[in-house]
Amino acid sequence: MRKAPRVIAIVLGFLALGAPSGSFGAGILVGVKGGATLANLTGEDVFNNSMSPGATGGAFARYPLSDMFSLQPEVLFAMKGAEYKVGDIEAEQKIDCIDVPVLVRLIWKNESQFEPSLLVGPVVGFLLDNEITDGQEIDLEDGSKSTDFGLIVGAGLDYKLGNDAVLLDVRYERGLTSWLEDLDVKNSAVSIMIGYGKKF
Repeated sequence: MRKAPRVIAIVLGFLALGAPSGSFGAGILVGVKGGATLANLTGEDVFNNSMSPGATGGAFARYPLSDMFSLQPEVLFAMKGAEYKVGDIEAEQKIDCIDVPVLVRLIWKNESQFEPSLLVGPVVGFLLDNEITDGQEIDLEDGSKSTDFGLIVGAGLDYKLGNDAVLLDVRYERGLTSWLEDLDVKNSAVSIMIGYGKKF
C-alpha cells in the first residue's frame, strides 16, 4: 500500500476532470459504475491457471467530441489475478489495482431512448496489492512493477432519462506489459458493469 498517496492524487485529478467548469462543462455526463469481472493471467510464465471472479467499480466522466464520438476517462478499483490447480493443490493470485482507462466512445445515433456504442482505448493500472493465497498469504508486491499498461475494447448501451442515463457496458481488457520484473505475466479481464450518470 506504499503507493496509495500517489494513486489517490491521480484519482482526484481524474475526478476533477468530470467537474463542470463554465461552458466547458456543458454536456458532460458524470457518474458512477460497478460490476463483476472474470480475470486471468497470460504470458510465457503462466500455466495451470484459470479465471478468477472479482469486482470492479468507480467513477467516470464523458466529454462529447462530436455527434458520434465522446471521450470517457474513468477511475476504477479492479480485482484481477487467476486461480491455479495442480493435482490436489489449489491457489489463488489476487491483484488489486486502480485502473485509469481513457476510452473513445463511438455512438450509434437513433431516435429511441437506447443508445448503443463501441468503446476502445488505453488503460494504465496502479498496483495496490499482489499476493498468492494457498492456505497462507505470500506477498508478491516487492517483486511487482507499480504500473501496468493495457488496451480495452468493449460495447455499451445507455438508457437515456432526460439529462440522466442508466448505463450498461461489457469490455475486455488485455495487458500489454508484465506485472513482474523478471517474468512474462500479463493481466486480462472480462467485465460487465452497470452505472448511472447525470449530464451537466
